[in-house]
Amino acid sequence: MKPFLRLLMLLILIIPVFVVAQKSSNNCEFNFEIAAVSANKIGASDLIAEINWDFNEILKTSKSIVVEVVPIIDCFKKEDASDFKKTILYKINSQNAKSTVEISHLNLMTKCFKFRVILKTVSCEKTTDWTYYNFVQ
Repeated sequence: MKPFLRLLMLLILIIPVFVVAQKSSNNCEFNFEIAAVSANKIGASDLIAEINWDFNEILKTSKSIVVEVVPIIDCFKKEDASDFKKTILYKINSQNAKSTVEISHLNLMTKCFKFRVILKTVSCEKTTDWTYYNFVQ
């Protein structure tokens, strides 16, 4: 009985070490471009922002890529705002890996929004920091 207990104790001590080592070895660095810019539409009363992205380099190694856009009602708090409208998700695939989407302040019914990227691979998941955009500069 004693050898069995020693073996059990040894396994209990070793298994967490393997789990920690496995988590720390994941490389979760990705190279991509995303930016929001003002789109000057002549003669329109609507303010338009364009979110441009290029995920071509990482699309082959990623399980999923999502651009999350959150319209903000209380814009004075910027990224720390707490009053939001419904979140908009853009799922990235081979057809839109390099693309532009137009965001209208009249369609959102807000003067600002924030966005981020959520990337998932087999070995890791990474969420970027929020980027804030205000239609009224």
